[in-house]
Amino acid sequence: MKLKTLLAGMTALALPLAASAENIANVGWAPSHIITKNGYTDMAESLAKASGGDFTLEVFTGGSLVDVKGTLKGVADGIAQVGFVTGAYLPSDLPLNNVIADLAFVADDAIAAAFAMTEVNFTQPRLQKEWADNGVLYGGGYSTPVYNFICTQAVETLDDVKGLKIRSAGAAHVRWLEHVGAVPVSVPFSEVYTGLQRGSIDCAMSDPTALVSGFKLAEVAKFVTQLPMGTHTSGATYVLNPSWWSGLEPAQQKMLFEQFALAIARMEVDYEGKVSENISGAKDMDVSFVTPGPELQAELATFNTEYVSTLADVSMESRGVEDPSELIAAYLEAEARWKERLAGIDRTDADALSKFLADEIFDKINWETYGK
Repeated sequence: MKLKTLLAGMTALALPLAASAENIANVGWAPSHIITKNGYTDMAESLAKASGGDFTLEVFTGGSLVDVKGTLKGVADGIAQVGFVTGAYLPSDLPLNNVIADLAFVADDAIAAAFAMTEVNFTQPRLQKEWADNGVLYGGGYSTPVYNFICTQAVETLDDVKGLKIRSAGAAHVRWLEHVGAVPVSVPFSEVYTGLQRGSIDCAMSDPTALVSGFKLAEVAKFVTQLPMGTHTSGATYVLNPSWWSGLEPAQQKMLFEQFALAIARMEVDYEGKVSENISGAKDMDVSFVTPGPELQAELATFNTEYVSTLADVSMESRGVEDPSELIAAYLEAEARWKERLAGIDRTDADALSKFLADEIFDKINWETYGK
């Protein structure tokens, strides 16, 4: 199959092309987003190069074809053949995926979290069935960098955080903030800058890439408390349309997943690089990086232990799922194992990371049976 590769956000005038194209990939984030760049535009270029131009993807970005919330159904319906899904936006469609994503709150290693999320979604039958019930195949995961407090005032102690209005995302964040006496605030992240500027929020829970290169929060928030409050892993970097996948040759399927592994590795390396760049840039803008006091660190450790021990019961009540204890244990075991595996790997070497990911997960997939 040979198609023209189009790597950009498409305008409305270009949308009719979608109806006649075979290999369409959709990601709802902007072209500059790390997930879009590494996971989609760079991946499509790499796929085209690896196949000698015989296997290409037409990439739609920024919601020009299907928005973030609609991508899961869009891929199932064949509007796109590959797409990025944020599971947190689809709690009723992906309750089990969201249970596992809730565990991201206790993660302190983004690469291990990304690889563990990928592993359990490929290997746990209940998670595989959930994707299948939504009409798609799973193709790989991701993780943002570790979240901190980004604030307009210094937060060092447990008393400092009490009563603060903090932008949160997800049930785990809300539970944690309520636990320490803060006030969770739910607003789109696009409104965080003005919220911090006007005082309607005091802090945001976010990774450091929002400081300079992302949302420029360093202009209005001059304190970052480096308390590791997990990552964000919900959904999937890739879901695939099953009919389209079945129509690919086994060699094409293998090639596609090789590129997925490489793209996920590049994404995580790029995220880590952006964290370093943003921290350096924020310091140049007189942002102070605060080490949390021992009491606040101890409170987080206590909360994490209780959080994990009660997550199964809370999930059964709030998400209406059957006992997810085995899934929770499988994820935690996988994450711990990946942290050990990654100890001797150069975390700046995307090729080495992708080979490791491919050897341990992607290359073990049976191309004759997966998705059938």
